[in-house]
Amino acid sequence: MNRPTKTVVALLTALSATAASVAIAEPAQAAVPSCMNVYQNKLTHGIQINSTCDRTIWIKVKWAFGSDSACKAVVPYKYNYYPRPNRFARYDGAYRC
Repeated sequence: MNRPTKTVVALLTALSATAASVAIAEPAQAAVPSCMNVYQNKLTHGIQINSTCDRTIWIKVKWAFGSDSACKAVVPYKYNYYPRPNRFARYDGAYRC
């Protein structure tokens, strides 16, 4: 192999390694508004979201190592409870949907 061919091979190898390491970011999700409070039950590890908002807001709870909750409406001045999907699940955030 001559010198230009070795350079091209090295360059292509470097480019393919770089392309493989590029991560594709998920779209940003809106956080729970400040008029809502998120609590985790110490016994069941479920999530309770209390609303002091003046309007209905749809919320989804994300779980690591478990399936995410369905998108549920949190009515003004009420609360919703989101049970932990399994014993290994860890709370990973609540987002608007």
